[in-house]
Amino acid sequence: MSKKILVLGIVLVMTFTMVLSGCSSKVTKKDDASKTNSTVSEGESNKKKTVELRLLSRFSGAEALAPIWQDAQTEFMEKHPNVKFVDESVSDQSAYDSKFKTGLATGDLPAVFRVAGTLVQAEYAKSGLLHDFSQDIADDTEWSKELNQGALNEAKFDSFGIKGVYALPVSSQVEVMFYNTELFKKAGIEKAPETYEELLTAIDKLKAAGITPWGVGGKSNWQVGHIFNVLLYKNLGVEAAKDLGFNRNKKWTDPEVIEVLAEMKRLADSDVFTPNLAGVQYETVKQDFIDGKTAMIFNGTWFVKEAEGSAIADKIQTFLFPSIESKPEFNNHNILFPNNLCVNGNLTEEETKYAVEFLKLFTSKQYQERVIYEAQQLPVRNDIDVDATKMGPLSKQIYEYTPLIGVAGSDTFNYDPLVSMKDRTRNSLVGLLLEYTPEEAAKEIQNEVDSQ
Repeated sequence: MSKKILVLGIVLVMTFTMVLSGCSSKVTKKDDASKTNSTVSEGESNKKKTVELRLLSRFSGAEALAPIWQDAQTEFMEKHPNVKFVDESVSDQSAYDSKFKTGLATGDLPAVFRVAGTLVQAEYAKSGLLHDFSQDIADDTEWSKELNQGALNEAKFDSFGIKGVYALPVSSQVEVMFYNTELFKKAGIEKAPETYEELLTAIDKLKAAGITPWGVGGKSNWQVGHIFNVLLYKNLGVEAAKDLGFNRNKKWTDPEVIEVLAEMKRLADSDVFTPNLAGVQYETVKQDFIDGKTAMIFNGTWFVKEAEGSAIADKIQTFLFPSIESKPEFNNHNILFPNNLCVNGNLTEEETKYAVEFLKLFTSKQYQERVIYEAQQLPVRNDIDVDATKMGPLSKQIYEYTPLIGVAGSDTFNYDPLVSMKDRTRNSLVGLLLEYTPEEAAKEIQNEVDSQ
């Protein structure tokens, strides 16, 4: 299997190399005199040339980091009048993925972008697609010395034989259960569940009271994927995702993995989730929760700002996804998503300088304080003295959970070398909730691995 993974890595590297070499007219090379990201106005050769940098993040629309992201761009362009940002950011994950895949296929990636997936990012780094921040970190210790080392380690791939730092973390997000205290009270639930067994009891009480317990949208399949993530980690630990992916020590068809899938199926078959979830988008699920139609929504800190600004803000509380009594060894295994941004490895020297400087500004103490107080997300710097009085009630609550996350895991597919596993796992999990048996869903996912 290790040979299989090695072959895949070589194929990916060759693919990226062909994309980069075959589309040289669209990707800016450091030694190319004609730059796609830089333009010089006609008749203004005596002036400093305009450097245009395209940005692609998910900090857009109602996303909590969006206004901070915009302010950083404005400040940077005021400091550097010759720099022009073209912000192509989109908050929706599917829309982002589509834009990124198109840019990758055509060799027309922006100057700054986000790459999800630990092993996928490692392959991009090997192909030369990503800028290595190691020298930037070494050269500017005034800035870099306070960057959270744990967050930086997420962008290192030493275990894959790759030296360097190929992304900068700009925030981190925890995923928790948001719940409506009024609906809990109506159903006779006195406190937040502390164990998974108590969660199931609460769900039964909500159903008995005629309340939809848990909002889930199948059309936004990431929600279904996130439920599997946390059930896997609470049952088998974060290491199980790595064993399914990079290590290949487990199969999706193994009995213990099928049992996790079976638990998801039991929840769906017991009318725990949003009715007719197949055609339901995340935006609808979110609005149903805010409208008091559902009691709970499993969501990340990206939802805090909206929740605190909603009409039912005083009725919303949170709890970490509870542990399973029979699996105490995994009590502190939970979900943590880092927001990592990369710089295109094929920019000119001048473009690279400005792109890195912009991300340094966004990860400065000035902006990271706004990340926690305004966006209600976890900062990536250690020199911020957190003032609880400046935090909203939910963000303060969630911030206090962070010491309880001893082992952090992100999406299971992030630990798999197959790029296709993101769509394969999520689509199969939606199929599980609609019609598949656990065994059928497991076989469909495992076939994706075995066919490579």
